[in-house]
Amino acid sequence: MNPRDLARMQNTVSQAVKRALLPGASSSAPPGAVSQPLAAPTDRPTCEELAATFRQELEALAGIVHEVAGAAAAGSRVREIARDQRATRVLSWEAQHLCVPGLLDDLEEDGLQVMTAAVPSNANARATSLAALEQAELGLTGADAGLADTGSIVLVSGPGRLRLASLLPPVHIALLARAHLWPTMTAWLMAEASSVQRGSNVVVITGPSRTADIEMTLSRGVHGPGEVHVVLY
Repeated sequence: MNPRDLARMQNTVSQAVKRALLPGASSSAPPGAVSQPLAAPTDRPTCEELAATFRQELEALAGIVHEVAGAAAAGSRVREIARDQRATRVLSWEAQHLCVPGLLDDLEEDGLQVMTAAVPSNANARATSLAALEQAELGLTGADAGLADTGSIVLVSGPGRLRLASLLPPVHIALLARAHLWPTMTAWLMAEASSVQRGSNVVVITGPSRTADIEMTLSRGVHGPGEVHVVLY
């Protein structure tokens, strides 16, 4: 949208809001509601402090954190989780987005079927593809950020970064580098705004999927993975 069209749209919305206001109401935001620029954090916790806080927050939500030393150890831990789950299929981001060299090849050597293809747009082909992807017991992704204050992971979708990998399988494994830990979402956005701009979708995941009915009976895994493993390396 060019600047002229944007200004025209903003004016149209503003006029519509004014017409909808109750008599006597102001169409201007109160002074306290004026947005302020994000303030950069004055001090950053150490990597060890961030990792400890992240782990504490995620485990409080029934997430599972595996702390290992280096990418090679991270790959080995993913293979261990796959064996423990007795998985036969894994729905994964493409190898270059996992940042653990050779991991998908190793999983195939272990006997797993690795699925990385995007879902086609054709209706018939799409239905067939989704039916196959639904058989995956594991979802494997990287993570663009870990937010220590909430134990959340941030995933930016795009080519080679299938959204369904973190949503469809009952168990989600995310590979998170310690260098990608941040104290808060604000701190991450201040430093990595371009990551959001280049992605087709941004997902913030905080623990396993959970929902409750009207009687507040908690269920896990209804709308997404019932297990979330974060391999922190």
